[in-house]
Amino acid sequence: MEHVLAQVNIGRLRAPLNSPVLAGFMAALDPVNALADAARVSTDSHTDMSALWWIPDGHIPATTGAEDRIRHLRAHGPTPQAFTLRAHFPPPGSTDSAPQPGREEWMCPA
Repeated sequence: MEHVLAQVNIGRLRAPLNSPVLAGFMAALDPVNALADAARVSTDSHTDMSALWWIPDGHIPATTGAEDRIRHLRAHGPTPQAFTLRAHFPPPGSTDSAPQPGREEWMCPA
């Protein structure tokens, strides 16, 4: 079975969705999400609100399961259950299951 990376990033808004402060964000939300869905790109947002994990190709994870991955990462650090690009794990079935350090070019310079 082939696997792909799943990624979740949860943020908290600083203003109501209908406020002028978030107007630009709300206008860009649907187009950005459509592009991400089409590209199936996973990134590390350089924040403790982001987690990666392996899923079977074609599987769509549930939102509650994704939130559980962030909680797991916060509680236990990087594990095969939830990790980041800074310390990632190979897909299930790999001969080496040890954590791997991320490459420098993967990291956000901020």
